[in-house]
Amino acid sequence: MRIKVKENSRWSFRLAIPTWLFLNRFTAFIISRGDNDITYKQAWTLFRAIKTFRRRNGKWKLVEVHSANGDEVEITI
Repeated sequence: MRIKVKENSRWSFRLAIPTWLFLNRFTAFIISRGDNDITYKQAWTLFRAIKTFRRRNGKWKLVEVHSANGDEVEITI
């Protein structure tokens, strides 16, 4: 997973996090214990689907946001 933040046409922040560190069973457990309606099984199934999609298709741009003043945020899995 890569997170990039761009302010005023220059990259001000870049962070690379291994995908396995974010999409794992422990994270699914934490999400299921939160104040939402997602169960552990649903979260883990979603994480497995994302991992499978990434293996088959390569990089996937999850979020791309552009603000009016030129700031940008990109999250790629």
